[in-house]
Amino acid sequence: MKRNIFVLTVLALLSLAVAACAASPSVPAAAPPSTAASQTTAGTTDIGTNMEQLAALAKQEGQVISYGMSDDWVNLGKIFANIEKQYGIKHTDTDMTSAEQITHLLAEKNAPVMDIADIGFDFVGTLIDNDLAASYKNSQWDTLPENFRDPEGRWAVAYWGAISFLVNTDLVKNVPQTWDDLLKPEYKDMVCSRDPRISTYATGAVLAAAYAHGGGEDNVQPGIEWFKQLRDSGNLRQGVVLNVASVQKGECPISLVYDFDGFAKRDATGLPLEVVIPKDGTVGMLFAEYVSAVAPHPNAARVANDYLFSDEAQRLIAEAYAHPARKVELPAEVTAKLLPESAYANLHFPKSLPTFSAAIKQIVDGWNAVVEGTATTSSAPAATAPPAVAASGPSEELIAAAKGEGEIVSYGLPDDWVNYGGIWEIMSSKYGIGHKDTDMSSGEIIAALKAESAAPVADITDLGLNFAKLVNDEGLSQPYKNSHWDDIPDYAKDPDGRWAAAYWGAIAFLVNTDIVKNVPQTWEDLLKPEYKDMVCMKDPRESATANMVVLGAAFAHGGDETNPQPGLDFFKKMQEEGILRPVSPGTSQIQKGECPIALFWDFDGLSKKKELGMNFDVVIPKDGSVAGLYIQFVTKGAPHPNAAKLLTEIEFSDEGQIAYANGFVHPIRSSVQLPAELQSQFPPAAAYEVVKFPKDFVALDAAAQKISDGWAELVQ
Repeated sequence: MKRNIFVLTVLALLSLAVAACAASPSVPAAAPPSTAASQTTAGTTDIGTNMEQLAALAKQEGQVISYGMSDDWVNLGKIFANIEKQYGIKHTDTDMTSAEQITHLLAEKNAPVMDIADIGFDFVGTLIDNDLAASYKNSQWDTLPENFRDPEGRWAVAYWGAISFLVNTDLVKNVPQTWDDLLKPEYKDMVCSRDPRISTYATGAVLAAAYAHGGGEDNVQPGIEWFKQLRDSGNLRQGVVLNVASVQKGECPISLVYDFDGFAKRDATGLPLEVVIPKDGTVGMLFAEYVSAVAPHPNAARVANDYLFSDEAQRLIAEAYAHPARKVELPAEVTAKLLPESAYANLHFPKSLPTFSAAIKQIVDGWNAVVEGTATTSSAPAATAPPAVAASGPSEELIAAAKGEGEIVSYGLPDDWVNYGGIWEIMSSKYGIGHKDTDMSSGEIIAALKAESAAPVADITDLGLNFAKLVNDEGLSQPYKNSHWDDIPDYAKDPDGRWAAAYWGAIAFLVNTDIVKNVPQTWEDLLKPEYKDMVCMKDPRESATANMVVLGAAFAHGGDETNPQPGLDFFKKMQEEGILRPVSPGTSQIQKGECPIALFWDFDGLSKKKELGMNFDVVIPKDGSVAGLYIQFVTKGAPHPNAAKLLTEIEFSDEGQIAYANGFVHPIRSSVQLPAELQSQFPPAAAYEVVKFPKDFVALDAAAQKISDGWAELVQ
């Protein structure tokens, strides 16, 4: 949601995608394979066709379209560049998870789009069961291990990665070497993984832990039990999405990843990251390539498939740290960058597709049992005794209905607003539901919802509490009480379930301590002559944030949402004393030092402090401040109502509340405990004791109008 939210002007898609960012060194183009088992139409085999004939047909098609084969994944950018150079075949990719591939292929059977794809081995069974792959045996077929290829030619493994530990040695001094090492108290709240129900990373980790504890593909229970121990110990970090950003920010001191992805993250971030293959056992996770059964460009797809298994492409894959499926001689400089073979002494590959698929299902079912029977843990102590939680989460019926809808459309919820990126990651990775957002101000959202009432577009949005009255009056929402409803304070929810606030922020001072040596601690401090022409804020007639700044000053001077006048009187003094600087405190102005003291939300200040890396203090004024609540609701007539309801379940769950906190806002549910490292990035809890919560949203709406009108008189 845009930071500059207009208050008064109302204007007219079960597995996570993983991405590796590896360098692509320049290599000479490869000679084309001499022969291949080729096809002239998808799904039929014509053994013995000369490769030159196949290449000619592919060149006529002129393009190849892939799913899940982005340029930054295992050097595929270089590989497809070579294919274009040699055969004149242009490449287009849509990056998506293995689960999303299956969904798209099923939906597109009568209007096919994709030609070739890269898919996790755990989804190959679904691929075959639905007859989605053509039979094609590439020119290197006989050089592949038997367990790396389908007897009927419908898929073949091109590369593999081993489950490993990625350790930030700046944060972890004693590098763990085994799975049981990770249970030690010194790694409290340090281990990041993903949900095994929806992530191949995490599913592989559970299987690896099973092998390390006497189990394996035919007995995954030891791995499930070990992960339950890790979770119950508090060592498994909750609420952090494992990706490049979280590793780079130090939020994941120890990550469970593929070895090649770990090396790629090391290269991408420049951090001292060490990749460790656990000595007590790990698994090699396979990635298969296939040609679509209804490929629009079948010959181009076969040429691309052939090249992927050539010596040249297998070497390129190794340059991105993945392990080639075929035995190929690697350049010395590539071998030097990889771990020695001895590190993989206790490595286990899938025994067969049926047994591996069965093991994955058992892991998913087992993890469901763990989640249902174990409460979420956290290292941070609760400030007060938590109230009882109403329910454990969304119903299976709601989940199934939401998955059936397949997508959700939002207004004003971009990734960079209070970590909605983390919320959307949960939605996508856990439930496979795609997301589209249009960023707009609150006024624009209201206008759009009203204008589209006959043909609704958006399913869900997020507005300031001061818009709650308008939402009710205009009938813009539909009632839904999430499973944590009883854990939400009464002032932060509509009695009829038409909206509820998931988080809040407090008005604060952001002080550049390189410029301001005496940091103001109260509103009255700001009136001192030393702060002349130093204080920046937006116009309260145009900015919800600035409107709440005035209300914060009102609370500090005896007012409240029913009486904002003390705030207006204070800012009249500020203007008369020349304290206010006529500069809007945008990121650029703050970064350039043009706004030594900025007045806005604490979460904005804390985010800028972290993002800009400057010397800032975020101060909650000791004489009083105000909390700003943001409400979420399912829109009336939402095209995807079940997906929207499921999103509210995520927003108010422990996982969602912690995700919000990673955007520096405060969870509305007091029972949620933040990880200690995250909590330490906020001002101390005592600083927020002076923060007042407006409890009359009708009066708050009126106060916004009074502040706007009063400011107009003030600046005349």
